[in-house]
Amino acid sequence: RSGQNWGILAEDTQNDGSYEWVVTVPSSDSCLIRISDITGAPAGSSDSLFTISEIPVITVEAPNGGEDWTIGTEQTILWTSVNTSENVKIELSRDGGQNWGILAENTQNDGSYEWVVTVPSSDSCLIRISDITGTPADSSDSLFTISKIPAITVELPNGGEEWKIDSLQVMRWSSVNIGNTVKIELSRNSGSSWELLAESVENNGQWEWNVGGPVSDSCLIRISNTDGSISDQSDSLFSIFEAPQLTVTAPNGDEVWEIGTTEEINWSANYTSGILAIKLSRDNGATWETIAEEIHVDQYSANYDVDEPPSDSCLLKIVDVV
Repeated sequence: RSGQNWGILAEDTQNDGSYEWVVTVPSSDSCLIRISDITGAPAGSSDSLFTISEIPVITVEAPNGGEDWTIGTEQTILWTSVNTSENVKIELSRDGGQNWGILAENTQNDGSYEWVVTVPSSDSCLIRISDITGTPADSSDSLFTISKIPAITVELPNGGEEWKIDSLQVMRWSSVNIGNTVKIELSRNSGSSWELLAESVENNGQWEWNVGGPVSDSCLIRISNTDGSISDQSDSLFSIFEAPQLTVTAPNGDEVWEIGTTEEINWSANYTSGILAIKLSRDNGATWETIAEEIHVDQYSANYDVDEPPSDSCLLKIVDVV
């Protein structure tokens, strides 16, 4: 290099004015060629220095296969280059290289490019980087994935449902890219506080729940991935209620009520409309007559003036009128 050291390219070649040489490494910008007679003299060398340059190369380093880049995240595309132009073109394929779309038509060849990942998702993606002149070029060695944004959507209960305590109800949800298990929580106060229903259940889109108390008309369900970073809750409130209950406590069997006397009817009640009717059967339930109506449930008792006809097959029934 620069004439300080010399290496032989041809020991003894025909003196026909030309010689074909496949250029070899290493590179240098201080090269000279010297040609001499086989006897050693005369001889001559290049008037000025010339350059042996490295082969132009671009190498994609990231993504280079196996990466999973989520839509909406910022990712860095990386590459190295040798003896190329100042600018490069960056392309993306989502179908294993059959079709390509341009990410950057003309960007600085500085080895990195920040990209906010776009739709659609695919598990057959490749990045290709080429010199702005078209060559050289390189693409990812293997496929990488562009995945959908992680999401959970509560589908049921999603507002307006009425679930009775002790009934078996099915919660339903859909999810994308959140893992194999989910956590399920319940609020009975419009989301002010939450109680855990299931710490970790299979993320298969549904879960059966034997509805527990207490009652509330301000309920929400929240479903999240196990670390709580991705979640969704019912769009609107739903209700958990107790089935209405009316229980006759007197008469309740074997009593003897004489015609012309006044007897007291008693009952207990939960979650009724508030207005009751009292019915009497004298034929073991085959037919019924109303003996009192528009009775408020909170009275828990009412008087009955026992009238004819007599019967030893009497039953008494209290009915919520709504």
